Amino acid sequence: MSLFVEGINTDTGNITLTYKASDNDIHSDSVKYTFIAADCGRQPKTDSPDERTIAESIGNLTHCEWSITDDTDTPPYYNCIAYSVGETTNWYSRTEGTMAHQYDIIIDVEWGNNNGIFEILEDLDPFYDAKGYVPSAIQPPSEPTEDVVIMYYSGFHAAREKSCSCGAGKWIMFESKCGEWVRMEHVWDQLNGGIYGSPTRYF
Repeated sequence: MSLFVEGINTDTGNITLTYKASDNDIHSDSVKYTFIAADCGRQPKTDSPDERTIAESIGNLTHCEWSITDDTDTPPYYNCIAYSVGETTNWYSRTEGTMAHQYDIIIDVEWGNNNGIFEILEDLDPFYDAKGYVPSAIQPPSEPTEDVVIMYYSGFHAAREKSCSCGAGKWIMFESKCGEWVRMEHVWDQLNGGIYGSPTRYF
């Protein structure tokens, strides 16, 4: 038999199960539980648009283990790469052929070798180095350690480490800007294998 308990706020409580055995003896057992959740932001709306359905199509997000931390969806637009280095007014693209906006800053041109091909060592690493971040000794698919600030995904996505108490210290939390859509916090590995690919570099 399985028993699922759904919580609204993070809290603790007790569940006591009492039953009568075939010999009419009464038995009981109590379990203490603690609800944990990602609650730095707000829970998604499920009306129109259905934010939960949209977000959970991005990766392997699980109810209550992620939340929306910023609703910004108007100019100036910024993307995940910009947010990974703490910027909210820039949009960074790989090469000129991947520009999303007229004023995109092209990583291959500005920090790379300007050959029209986006490469990790020649373009991405110099970009992050110029922003003050260096590759971590720990690399994916290993779990990120405390020194990891940025996870870069194979699908040109980046998430920034979020220092918070979500998950009661049991989860490693990161924050992602989803294109022109919302910013969200999520457990470190719950975008893996989705539309953004998988982490290939830690900084």
